[in-house]
Amino acid sequence: KNVITLPMQPVERLNDLLNQADIHLLPQTADEADLVMPSRLTGMMSSGRPTIATAHPGTQLFHAVQGRGLATTPGDAGSFIAALLRLVDDPLLRHQLGDQARKFAVDFLNRDQVLGSFEHALLESCGLPPRSATASITRVTAKDLPVEESLMTSGKGGG
Repeated sequence: KNVITLPMQPVERLNDLLNQADIHLLPQTADEADLVMPSRLTGMMSSGRPTIATAHPGTQLFHAVQGRGLATTPGDAGSFIAALLRLVDDPLLRHQLGDQARKFAVDFLNRDQVLGSFEHALLESCGLPPRSATASITRVTAKDLPVEESLMTSGKGGG
C-alpha cells in the first residue's frame, strides 16, 4: 500500500517525483551493474534521498552508492529487502545517507565537474596536456572516495 506505480511521466515532473521519495531503488542485473553507471543515479542523489542499488563490490556504482545509500548483490532479493527494511526502520541513517548523497551530487556530479573531468580524460587519452581552464579541476572518481563497509548489507540479516 506504500508503493505507487505510475505510467510514464513527462520529464517536467521528474524533479518533483524524485523529491517525493523517501528511498530510491535501483535494482539491476549483474551485467548491467558492471557495465555502465546509470544516469538516473544523479537525479536520485541530487534529491537528498538514499539509494539502494544492486552492484558488485569494486564497480563504479558500488563505490558511488557507499556512504550515500546501500549496495546489495545483484539477484539477491533477500539482501535487497533487508537493505530496504533497514532504511525504513532507521530514519536517522536514512537522513544521514541522503544528506551525503546530496553533498556528493552537488560537489562531484555538477555539470562543470563532470564535463571538466571528461575533457581532461579525453585530452589525457590523446597524450595532450590539459587546457588551462580544466587544469585546476581535481579529477575525482567514486573509487577515490572513502568507502564505509559497515553500511554494506548482506543477505544474512544485514550488518
